[in-house]
Amino acid sequence: MYLLVDDFGFWPAAATAAGINAWIAIDDMPVDGGGSFALAVGSHEASWKDEAHFVTGATTTVPTNGFRSAADMFSNRTGSGTCNIKTTAPHLYRRMEETKRIYELQRGDIIFHQRWLFHRTVAFERDYVAAAEDGDNLLYRRLSVRYSPGSAGWF
Repeated sequence: MYLLVDDFGFWPAAATAAGINAWIAIDDMPVDGGGSFALAVGSHEASWKDEAHFVTGATTTVPTNGFRSAADMFSNRTGSGTCNIKTTAPHLYRRMEETKRIYELQRGDIIFHQRWLFHRTVAFERDYVAAAEDGDNLLYRRLSVRYSPGSAGWF
């Protein structure tokens, strides 16, 4: 899993619209073994953020006149989506990984973050998954809420 900023599919509001994400832990999410939450500290203000937005196809790259249709958007948007940044821009991926902070969350914990902060779920480690017994649940439930005021513009 890669650090990402929510692109069209996750946050369909204009890039200038205010917004905040709330990441709510439904289950305990220990750091050991994976499955928790990570964010790239300061990435929303990093000197390389515009390049990362272009590579991922973030809403900051929407043409001034928008898109004519969903087909137009998928054919002509920049980037290849947030989950592909490791292969499409390894230098940016490394910068994000160097600044990431992983959080151990307890059920009920909430992390609020600015919508342009690169973030992700931490993948489970192979050894952790292999050691899990058949009855072990490797699914940590969480709820992600994106809030933008009703006055937010759409593209």
